[in-house]
Amino acid sequence: MLLMSDEFQLAAFLEASGRDVSEVHSGEWKVAAGRLRKLRGTVSQQSEWISLEFPWQAPASDDPARPLIELAMRCRALPTPLKFSRAHAEPLFDLRCEVRNAGDSYDTFGTRHEDQEADHGLQTPLGERLESLLRTIDQVLDGGLDSLGVPSEREVADDSSRTQEAPRATTPGTRSELARLCDEAGWSCHERAGGRVAVPLDVSGLFCEAIVSPHESGRLRVEYTLDGGERSRNASAASALFLLRANRVYRMARLAMTYSPASARTADSGEVAGGLSGVRFVWDVVLPGPAGPADLNAALSALSVACRGTVRELQVLAGDRVAREYLAIQGMVL
Repeated sequence: MLLMSDEFQLAAFLEASGRDVSEVHSGEWKVAAGRLRKLRGTVSQQSEWISLEFPWQAPASDDPARPLIELAMRCRALPTPLKFSRAHAEPLFDLRCEVRNAGDSYDTFGTRHEDQEADHGLQTPLGERLESLLRTIDQVLDGGLDSLGVPSEREVADDSSRTQEAPRATTPGTRSELARLCDEAGWSCHERAGGRVAVPLDVSGLFCEAIVSPHESGRLRVEYTLDGGERSRNASAASALFLLRANRVYRMARLAMTYSPASARTADSGEVAGGLSGVRFVWDVVLPGPAGPADLNAALSALSVACRGTVRELQVLAGDRVAREYLAIQGMVL
């Protein structure tokens, strides 16, 4: 185990990254990004969380609602755990993520529990993950979402049908590996078809059930669908603005709008900006594999906290009158 602080680990990683780095104060640095390294964002550490936050200018649009809706739609297609967010009274958006500097496979410094030489976190799984995220941020800042092949607003589809690893066969009456993992994490669950498990979240006064499903390479997706249906132009924009701000508040979880192109109105007719049908609002966390009990507990706890502050609010924003009032308070008139 490395006998040094988490903060020093992150400072050493940034110093070795080859980027222009300047310390703002203890635990926070300004870091250059983009191909020409002219854009600067913030990398910070608080307790066991490392946050990356870089300002991003959405493409210009005559319709103030369109950037909100498009970024909310495309958020979930970003590589995990990147997400878009927006600060209060701020014209720019943020490309941000939070990475937990702890887990079942690593000690609190991101170093595997193996006999290996201390490398100050530079070649650890955590360091490699941070470097990969910074390279992805460079791509988005330089070439926009199209540079990553992130689907456009019309192309973002419900990914519930994406290929998953086939669950291992279990003997009737026995618990699956995923159900046992939930048990070890301290969460009750019941098994669903397709190797998934349903887990009631800790949300006072509401029944919110997350679905945990296996994905390739041992990854796990933990998600909760808030609500769905058809929304007016005002309700779509208000909901998108609300969730982009929620993405800034809640760690680990990522909130996004999704819909099926087959059931949505087409952008060519001008109706997507005017309202959406087939909309779903989803909180999700994708855990890199192999995930352990502490990782799953952190994901379910994050979703529980996020649901407490968004489930009722998104239901209210589905109403056109309330949505108009919310947008007016935020200084946006459509």
